[in-house]
Amino acid sequence: MRGVGPHVIEQSIDTDTMDGLASARARGRVGGRRPRLTSEQAASAQELYDARVKTVQQIADLFGVPRSTVYGHLKGDTPTEGGPGGGRGRDAGLGVVCRDWPTGPE
Repeated sequence: MRGVGPHVIEQSIDTDTMDGLASARARGRVGGRRPRLTSEQAASAQELYDARVKTVQQIADLFGVPRSTVYGHLKGDTPTEGGPGGGRGRDAGLGVVCRDWPTGPE
């Protein structure tokens, strides 16, 4: 591949990767890690959490997973707009506005 530009090599790698993924999908294989909780367990965890019957730590202990896994399967109480994760980050849904930052055309 002497004399071939890096962009051509990168394009070739991208094409090969996409072809391999398409071939795997055709064989019924999908990528990604399997969820630690089944859909039934996740629904049960959500019910326990919504009813405030158990704490997140108690739910995690019940299913033998860390708290972070439980949080990953829980839906937020009130969905808010935002970036990845459904807006569950810092200041999400608090209506925080920076007074010094322009909010749009005036």
